[in-house]
Amino acid sequence: NKRSPVNMLNAQDLLQDGVYQRLDEERVRFFESTRPEKVDIVRNVNDRLWTFEVRDSTKNFTKNDWVRVVAVVTDGSFWQFKGWPFETIVDMFNTVKGIYFEEVGSMAPKHVTEWAVNILPMAPYQLQ
Repeated sequence: NKRSPVNMLNAQDLLQDGVYQRLDEERVRFFESTRPEKVDIVRNVNDRLWTFEVRDSTKNFTKNDWVRVVAVVTDGSFWQFKGWPFETIVDMFNTVKGIYFEEVGSMAPKHVTEWAVNILPMAPYQLQ
């Protein structure tokens, strides 16, 4: 979602480098044409380098792709999960790690608070 605090245009900076890049209006306006379909995040975990793929869509996922899913970032939209291989959204978040980025001053939708997701507040100094 182009209005989410974290999306495909700034996910790599945040998840790999720990730097939050708030999107300016021009980047948001051209979101559809400039966002990558996939970004690779390289992290050192217990002295071993791991590469994680961040995907914008599950449209062409295979069974092997689904087995490799370790986390899902949600913006709270139900349509985000259309066609996913889980009976319910609750089942999905009981299977994989769920994350919701919440801007300080706003509240996560009630249905998100009922999902097994970590709600991570983004303080104003992180949103500069």
